[in-house]
This record gives sequence, structure tokens and C-alpha cells, in this order.
Amino acid sequence: MNERGERLCAELATLTTVTERLQAVLDEIPAVDRLRGEQWTGERRVDACATPVYVDVDVVDDLLALRVGCAGLMVGSLAALVCAAFDGLPPVDASSARDPLSEFGLDRGLTATRRRGLAAVRAHILSRAMRLAPEAVDR
Repeated sequence: MNERGERLCAELATLTTVTERLQAVLDEIPAVDRLRGEQWTGERRVDACATPVYVDVDVVDDLLALRVGCAGLMVGSLAALVCAAFDGLPPVDASSARDPLSEFGLDRGLTATRRRGLAAVRAHILSRAMRLAPEAVDR
């Protein structure tokens, strides 16, 4: 997890209610590396999300670098938190990334559709990271 994600998780750990935690995540969204609208392309689309979510997974200096794009504030913020859990990890370590949504109870108040969509964001990242893992090792 990158430094920004670690800071946010440390803050979430000090908050006692899900509402406070969701607000902290919403407040953090401007700091996330965002995909611009023209970068919202098919291969980045997470198909299971009712609200279109786009995630770019790349390797920079042998570490995962993620960007997210979403028109919905709530889903986009939560997807950005999922991305932060992977950002800065070596691709081969992606399967050990934290799950901050369940760790901090943020998934409890979500509809089943949103939970499935955000689980699909995590699966999308894992799939892409595993495909990039050999490439990062060969560099």
C-alpha cells in the first residue's frame, strides 16, 4: 500500500463509526491519481460495476501503479481505497494486499450491488497484477 493509503487506513482505524469512515474516504478522493474521461476505455472497465468504474493497472519501477476513474462519488471513492491497497506493491505480492473495505467495516452498509462491484474492482486489479508480475521480474 502506498503512503497515502497507509495514512488513510491509520486515520480510519481511529474513527469509530462507519459514517465517519465513509466521510474520511470521501474527503480523500481529490488526492487520488484519477483517470481522465478519455482514458475510460474498454480494457480498463470493471464489467461487474453498475456505476462504470475504470481501473488502470501498470508497473512503474517494479511496483504497481493504479489509477481509477468513476463518475459516482461514493463508488469512485471506495474504488480508490481498494486501489490504494495495491498501489506501491510488487505485482507478485498483489494477492496479499489488504482489504480496507472489510477491515474497516465499510462494506457493511453497502448494497449487494455495490459490494459485488467493489469485489470485482479487487478481482480486476488482481488479474491484471498477476499478468504483469512476470513482466516486472524480467525488467
